Amino acid sequence: MKRIFIPITYDCNDNCISCPVPRKQTRENPSLKDIKKDVDEILSYSHHIIINGGEPSLNKNLIKILKYIDTKKPKIIELLTNCEFLYYETYVKKLTKIKNLKIITTIYGHNPKIHDAITRTPGSFKHKLKGIKNLVKNNLHIELRILLHKMNYQNFEEIADFLINNFNKNDFEKIVIMNPKLTAEAKKNKQVVAIKLIELSKILEKPIKKLIDNGYNVEIYHFPHCVLSETLWKYSKGVTADEGEVIFIEKCEKCSKKNACSKIWKSYLDIFSMEEFNPIKEKESDVEKKLKRINSIHYEDKFYQDKLYFLLDLKHVLRIQKNKNETFAEAIKELEDFKYCLYENYIFISKNFKKAQLAKELTKKLNMKNINPEESAKFNFQLGELYGYPPCCAENFPNINARNPIKEKEMSHQTEFKYENRKFHLPYYPCSENCEKTKKFKSLFKSKLKNLGLFQDEN
Repeated sequence: MKRIFIPITYDCNDNCISCPVPRKQTRENPSLKDIKKDVDEILSYSHHIIINGGEPSLNKNLIKILKYIDTKKPKIIELLTNCEFLYYETYVKKLTKIKNLKIITTIYGHNPKIHDAITRTPGSFKHKLKGIKNLVKNNLHIELRILLHKMNYQNFEEIADFLINNFNKNDFEKIVIMNPKLTAEAKKNKQVVAIKLIELSKILEKPIKKLIDNGYNVEIYHFPHCVLSETLWKYSKGVTADEGEVIFIEKCEKCSKKNACSKIWKSYLDIFSMEEFNPIKEKESDVEKKLKRINSIHYEDKFYQDKLYFLLDLKHVLRIQKNKNETFAEAIKELEDFKYCLYENYIFISKNFKKAQLAKELTKKLNMKNINPEESAKFNFQLGELYGYPPCCAENFPNINARNPIKEKEMSHQTEFKYENRKFHLPYYPCSENCEKTKKFKSLFKSKLKNLGLFQDEN
């Protein structure tokens, strides 16, 4: 991967204890001519360019550099800054003239005490906060990063609360949760900065959930999936480093999440061992689980057909009537992990417990003495829909005695077909010779079988 970062200065007005960048005295600042040369090179193969430092705003030519990049019409210009110089709104207004510009900045704490202790610069929190508010006020795109390490990780929830209380969800394009690259100052101060990722990961879930529940777009960078709880995997997607700075170890080759992983900081492995990283085994997919369940239902099971419809999501609720000689476990075999409730010798099973409960309550009401015909029709109609009937069939569902069995028998061929050499009738009572609902259901049933790769005999 070719580089897209350009450091335009090595000067900085902070002195962050966790900074991964060498101090200025180790190298000279690049000239404007060299910076333009780097810009031309990067934009010859990329539409994305990142300006960093040091602190870029300390380069007196920053606006000139951004304008030069703007003339090249890149799709994304990212500026990594501590925002302290953006305390001055007049300077921020100059940034609004640059197209496709995104500001990336990092916060370390929810108050000056914590933030300024990490930047080792009194007043940095106050200036950063004002700078961010100026960016928001002037409608610039902002990516806010929260860098967590040993000095502030226990305050993560307070940082999340601070952001929720002081900013709107639309103020930031995204909030990124990160751990530090342990080089330069961060490595030098590893005793107070470095912490095992497995420990750091323990405090992530609750604050991230708070941010997400309040509408913020959250991503996690540089946390391998194996140290995160499974609920956070979908947010772990970012890499901020050049190739070679983040790596896989030998164990990673067997991991099912390798292609989605943001790798491990190489600098982290210089300090900590590899023991906490372990490959994640491939889990049985939903399709595989569904197939396993379907294939395990015995053909002689009197509820075979109903169980099949339920597992194919064609019934909201499955009602099983347990035999006297049948154990509870036998009655719900292969369906144990669904939600269920009991009434007399009936078992109501659903993915949604409220629907199972509703079917149970409706059945109880229908068994009440002196129930009037209107209520009976209403409750039966609701049950019909829960059991997978379309509205027109559910309407007829209560009127079992009023239906014409001879007519139904004549039209039953519409609902009949074969699957695995077993004759099936759809759970329908066709209203007419060409019932569109029956055709649609039959087509849906077959497509679901086909999607699962199950054999289908249409003879």
